[in-house]
Amino acid sequence: MKVNPMNREAYQHTNPIAKETFQAFSWQFMSLIAKALDALGKKPEVTTILRYITAIDELYVDYSMKKLPSYHPQAPKWVAALESHITEANTPHYLQGRSARMIALEMYFSSHPVADDVLAGLRSVTQYNPTYLAKVAAALLPSLVRLKANKATAPFNDVSVAIR
Repeated sequence: MKVNPMNREAYQHTNPIAKETFQAFSWQFMSLIAKALDALGKKPEVTTILRYITAIDELYVDYSMKKLPSYHPQAPKWVAALESHITEANTPHYLQGRSARMIALEMYFSSHPVADDVLAGLRSVTQYNPTYLAKVAAALLPSLVRLKANKATAPFNDVSVAIR
């Protein structure tokens, strides 16, 4: 019998649409983190995924900096130049309190879009309130523990990545 590890958390929602939305978001979010970790040459282990759910800015910066030269050879220099000119006045409201490097990367990608689904997902997630992501991590913990125990890899099959 196959068990969907997201069912227990999803049943906390009384509305069936909320349940399905939570399941879809959870799988997509964990898969996004696993894909980014895989691209960085890191194992997408349960503890690592949980860490990056609440430290998504760090994953975004690490992923972006690794991939930046493949988007354009001069991109790292341009981002460094942007970073040196970051002030509170030129920082978008949704990036207030974030690192200068992250703000510079966002500025760069806003004016130089790239076709990278993982980057697009990371950019989207970084716009969430960090408190919300901490709540998501708490909700996903039981699912991730069961995924590890059951060796389930459903959300990660498309990148040949398994929860270890």
